[in-house]
Amino acid sequence: MKHIKIRYHLLLMLAMVFYSVQPVHAAEISDVEAGFYLSDEVYNDIANAEKMNGAMKQQNELLQVYIEIKEALTDEQMAGAYFDEAGELHVLVTEEIPVCLSNEFVHYETAEYSYAYLEELQIMLDNYSDRIGFTASGIDQEDNKVVIYSENDLDLGFLYTLVPQNALKIVEENLVIKDCQASKARFTVEPGREIYIAATETTGTVGCGVVWDNSTSDKKYGVLTAGHLGNVGDAAYYKGYCLGAITKKQQSGSVDAALILRGQNDNSYGFSHKVSDGKEFYYSGGSFPKNTIIYSYGSVSGAGEGKIVDTSISAVDEFGIKFTKLILTDATCKRGDSGGPVLTEYNGVYSMIGIIKGGVESDSRMVYVSMNEIQSAFDLGIVQ
Repeated sequence: MKHIKIRYHLLLMLAMVFYSVQPVHAAEISDVEAGFYLSDEVYNDIANAEKMNGAMKQQNELLQVYIEIKEALTDEQMAGAYFDEAGELHVLVTEEIPVCLSNEFVHYETAEYSYAYLEELQIMLDNYSDRIGFTASGIDQEDNKVVIYSENDLDLGFLYTLVPQNALKIVEENLVIKDCQASKARFTVEPGREIYIAATETTGTVGCGVVWDNSTSDKKYGVLTAGHLGNVGDAAYYKGYCLGAITKKQQSGSVDAALILRGQNDNSYGFSHKVSDGKEFYYSGGSFPKNTIIYSYGSVSGAGEGKIVDTSISAVDEFGIKFTKLILTDATCKRGDSGGPVLTEYNGVYSMIGIIKGGVESDSRMVYVSMNEIQSAFDLGIVQ
């Protein structure tokens, strides 16, 4: 009986193995049983990535159209632009004009004030900011208004004698810019990585390598970063090696940037134009519509993304210096991110459009300096 019982169990096991390897039609097995399902977390990550890739492709195409529209319009006709939640482009014009370029995702809207006129109003208001009671201003392209940021009691009577009331938007917030510098670092010369200024014992972020001095055939390569990190003559380091001293800087007007030219010592190094998540970028300046998707790279925050909120920001930073033509975004930054590259994608490539200046004191929304302004101040050529 013992041998019979053993043989019975063996036959049973063989039968189970036999049936377990028989082919089963797909219709007979559920997704869960087959294991053909993803966790909600993974599924959402993939779905969000596909959504973002689609949004960036559409933005890329529409920014090319936007540039052509801007070239076709005069300053008096162009009133601004913005992307809506669906990623479609709205172009504001001051008068009925023939459609410059037809596209199902481009919409033309009539606005009262040209962007150039709003800039003139902003400059005039900034001249009377103390009397009116504000320290920061900007331009909301979607609302076609100059924005005043202030939690103070404003002299509205005087304010409305200067500009039309329907050209103003008042935000109850004291927009103070907190520059993103820090005191400790590790070093590298890749864009988006840390840079150390010895004299001020501060760290920031490498923006990129540049070709400087278009006025001569002797192109000069160097590192671009934030101007508030140090002064001309201060030594800058990465990976424990001296890059050289800050050769040129501007920390006023519309520019907060510094250049450290290569060749000041025996240390030899190259430049990268690829950021931490693999994006390879080139230089391309210009102004961009509200809600344009941007990517930022700080040595502390790493890779981040957001959208343009307001353009032509005029505000005082934590050092009491008044800056103009900054760009406000809903991305965030931290101390140590100053000087890091800001990118967007259009014309089929990733383009560097600015460097991080700092974050809004109340919530760290990121503010950047436009590459257009840096190029004009330093006569920059190619970003390598």
